[in-house]
Amino acid sequence: MTLTNAGTMPPPEQLLALAIVVVVAFFVGAGLIRVGTRRVRPNPKFHEDGTSRVAVGTRGIAKTRIGVADGVVLVENEQWSAIADHDGSIEPGTRVRVVSQDGLILVVEPESPGDRWPKEA
Repeated sequence: MTLTNAGTMPPPEQLLALAIVVVVAFFVGAGLIRVGTRRVRPNPKFHEDGTSRVAVGTRGIAKTRIGVADGVVLVENEQWSAIADHDGSIEPGTRVRVVSQDGLILVVEPESPGDRWPKEA
């Protein structure tokens, strides 16, 4: 774009093209700055090794007999391998509470008889 005479305006087509270039450059630059400054936040539902995490205290139900060696529970609509936190077993259908997690195995305990599940207000 060149000015032929000082003080004269370029043709409207050139002004429109220049305006489009400026707007596109602005949005591209803003997007690059946004991507460059965005922080990656850890997802609290996953451990550092990528395995799912279940919060301690989460409630579920025993799907199979749970002993100190193996069992299956339903927690947050997912079936998990589980072990009991005590000697003895937890019968199928018993409501349980997550005590800890060891990789993909949940350590659970039966809920106290006085606890209501789900909790009522």
